[in-house]
Amino acid sequence: MAGFATVIEDNLKFPFKAKVIGEDVEVVGIDQEDNVCGGIVAICKHLGKKYKIALPALEIKENAEGKEWIDAYKYWLSGEE
Repeated sequence: MAGFATVIEDNLKFPFKAKVIGEDVEVVGIDQEDNVCGGIVAICKHLGKKYKIALPALEIKENAEGKEWIDAYKYWLSGEE
């Protein structure tokens, strides 16, 4: 998981737009949280406040640079082979 966090942070171009439960947010970074599903959270801005959201909960609105690493992380979490 720490490896994915490093690769995602190194390859994503922040900020980028996404949706979380139907709300538009701006993703400004990522962090690691042991108590969150998968352990990697997106730091999102919405209406002037910052929130930490489990990375798999993001719906990427635009083709964010490095998005393929989020997709790879979601695939890894799914346990599919």
